[in-house]
Parts: sequence; structure tokens; C-alpha cells
Amino acid sequence: MTFAFRCGTIAALVSATSLAGCAGGSTLVPLQPSAPAANAFSFVNARLPNAGPPPCKGQKNTKQYATVGPQGISTKGGSLCLPAFGGWGGSIQYPNVNEGAQAYFTTSTTAYQPGLFPPPGSMTPLFYIQFSFSANVTFGSKLPAGNGIASEKVIPLKAYTAESALAFGSLWEPFGSCYSIAKKVKYGGGIGRVGSMFLGKHMTPSSGVIEIYQGKLVGNKC
Repeated sequence: MTFAFRCGTIAALVSATSLAGCAGGSTLVPLQPSAPAANAFSFVNARLPNAGPPPCKGQKNTKQYATVGPQGISTKGGSLCLPAFGGWGGSIQYPNVNEGAQAYFTTSTTAYQPGLFPPPGSMTPLFYIQFSFSANVTFGSKLPAGNGIASEKVIPLKAYTAESALAFGSLWEPFGSCYSIAKKVKYGGGIGRVGSMFLGKHMTPSSGVIEIYQGKLVGNKC
């Protein structure tokens, strides 16, 4: 993991495991229609001027991030649209779940408000995905196929690493990590199976962040 965590301990809310929590700047604002930081910036219903994947239906943009939601989660699993921002976008696949819920996403190419993100590590992420779910969900073991995260900045056949953490109050807890070999897709390169980090996990309505890095930084493949 490249997160620069400071030591602390909290009980894990992820099934079948207990992880070490670490102090962050502040609680991640739930990605609901009125958040994150919705009162701080004015939304514009137009795509920012950059090349890359198309925006999601209903996406809203600011100069610092893009957001979309709610998107319905099917019990059979499926694919959720990621807001297009800074030449990035695409989708993330998720496993079958025990019950339906709604998902919210905010994407950015910077940690635009540091307190909303895990403490920085030794490397700077290329892309950030903030996420939250509206209800408790338990993910199953079947992940649908899909092109995944896409960008003209992603180089096919190169390795990329996804790392995630959940926010619990002022604490951050590692949630999962994996690497993927990018494939050539319509909008440049595609980073597939990032949603595999949800396999077999249980999530409360707490929020989290997925960070995308260049290179193979962990040993397990998505």
C-alpha cells in the first residue's frame, strides 16, 4: 500500500477481516446529492473541455471534480458509470449483492480538499474515485466483465494499481488493493476489474476513496 498511514486501531467493518485504521484529516463527506462540498462550488451541467470518455447521464461538473448519483445497484451485479473528468471516466463493475442500494461517485485528478482523502503517500495518484452506498450491502463472488476505468492517458499493456480506503469518522482504513494490466479500448486504455476489491466484502453506508496509480505496486491482480 502506498498510503502514508499513521498508526491507530479501529474495528474493521469489512467482513472476514480486521484492519488497522489511521488518522486522516477529516471525515469523508457522504456523496449524496447535497455533497461533497456541494455548497462550496457551483455545478454546471456541461462536460469540462477535455478528451476522453463521455460523461454519465445526469453528471454534474465543477472545475475540481465531477459527480453523479444516485445510480441503482442490482442484486445480480453490474456496471456503474464513473463521472468523466480530466480525460478519465468509464465504469466500474461490482459483484452481486444481497440487496439493492444506490451508489454515488465523485471523480477528480487532484485531492481537491485534502481532508476528504486518505493521507498522501510516496506517490501521487493519477485519478481519484470517491464512492458511497445508501445502505448496508454484502457483495458476492461474481464480478461481471467490462472495460472498466478508461482514459487516453492510460497506456495499454502497462500495469496500474488501484488502492482504496474507507472513512470512519476521522480515521481511514485500508479497504483493498490490486493491479491490472491495461487494455486498448475505445477511449485509449482501460483498467479492468478494479471492482474486484469489493468481492466478498460487507459495507455500511460509509464513504470511501479509490486511488489509481501507475505501475504494479501490489502483488495481487484485480
